[in-house]
Amino acid sequence: MGLWLTFLLGIFMILGAIIAFYTDESEKFVEFSIALATGVIFMLILLDLIPEVMEVVPYRGIFKGFAIFSGIAFGFVLLLVLDKFVPNHEEDEKDITDDDQNLGHIGLVSSIALFVHNMVEGIAIYMLSMQDVKAAFMASVGVGLHNLPLGMVIASAIYQQNKDKKKTMTLISFVALSTFMGGLLVFLFPVANYIEILEAISLTLTIGMLLFILFMELVPKMRKTKNTKVSFAGFFMGVVLLIISSLL
Repeated sequence: MGLWLTFLLGIFMILGAIIAFYTDESEKFVEFSIALATGVIFMLILLDLIPEVMEVVPYRGIFKGFAIFSGIAFGFVLLLVLDKFVPNHEEDEKDITDDDQNLGHIGLVSSIALFVHNMVEGIAIYMLSMQDVKAAFMASVGVGLHNLPLGMVIASAIYQQNKDKKKTMTLISFVALSTFMGGLLVFLFPVANYIEILEAISLTLTIGMLLFILFMELVPKMRKTKNTKVSFAGFFMGVVLLIISSLL
């Protein structure tokens, strides 16, 4: 049952991608997607990841702060290095083709960070299901609602660049299945005794990666938007979606 629930989490992200395929592909929608991603990731860090990492890091006092800061910094630098190997990250607002390539780059680096994040979610849901299946089901629905807008954002960004639904869906499916991989990891290997330290490492790395995406990719692009009302609406919707899913 725990494995089925981790699989369910990935389905939400795939549904988000399908929604993105049947929406407007205009410039306004692209700017809306970027703002939505900014709001979603900002609230994901603020409401979910930071409180969770404060809970799972085993140290106290200054050692806890140092451990968290080190993990976040390492995640930020790690994605900074990986970013150099991902093509099409040079932004040129004068050419719409270059702009689409840059958007695809944002989607790709976001996929890297969310792959790690989703594995942590899969581990957590599977562990919870071993104690209380009903609670794990409710948690998987709430977490799945996080993945719905994330699937929309990544799919729209990557599809805007390659115009290939099959390739885009293949990548989204791979990222989506990382929740199942997290559950499968716990199912196949005796990692229960190390679950807290694995969670702490994964969460701090994820926060660092998402901060990189937020401040080095999304915020600069959002600042150059031509439709401020559309961007504000997208950011606001991203914030509301994460608040609702957190409450659930």
